[in-house]
Amino acid sequence: STAYNKTVYVETADGSDDGAGSEASPYETINKAISDVNASDNAVIYLGSGTFSGDNNTNLKIDLSHRIYGGSLTLIGAEDGTTIIDGSEESPIIAAISSDSIVTLKNILFTNGKANMGSVVTSAGDLTIDNCVFEENYVTNLGAVYSENGNLTITNSKFNKNSGNQYVDLYFSHSGLITLINNVFENGVFNKRKLRNYVFNNNIELK
Repeated sequence: STAYNKTVYVETADGSDDGAGSEASPYETINKAISDVNASDNAVIYLGSGTFSGDNNTNLKIDLSHRIYGGSLTLIGAEDGTTIIDGSEESPIIAAISSDSIVTLKNILFTNGKANMGSVVTSAGDLTIDNCVFEENYVTNLGAVYSENGNLTITNSKFNKNSGNQYVDLYFSHSGLITLINNVFENGVFNKRKLRNYVFNNNIELK
């Protein structure tokens, strides 16, 4: 497991972006927390219970030179599953993860994301997703999770009722390592028909 050397707290109800980002004085928005970490940090951002939405909680960009400086970024929601990030049917949740970023998402429900590609997240870096739910997101073309490069690992997660024109849950077409373990893909809708998850990759491990 990662030894975190930077810890940031975010509470949508009781936080303030004028705070310190500590457990006693949490930030209010996710973007503020991301801006508080450096590429050399093995950082964890703890997201409290409640619904995060709107400016600085959606359409996020993570651009950290982790590969050069040895860091990583992990976002962890409440263990009881009550951390929700809501795109309000207007925008993706994480619009971009850069190619040199190393990111983990854990214990988060993502809903109402909307984009042409990657209704929840588009990643060119190394992305790990654990115990997350992707529900009722809409993508015009390519996936609630769109991995355009880098390694992708998804474990213990659920994709439910995502919709769009094609590839509604997950899309990747690169040569990175793709690992999918103990996930559920169900009730996806493509032009009003259920659509199985489509993947294109020769370097994939399914369990």
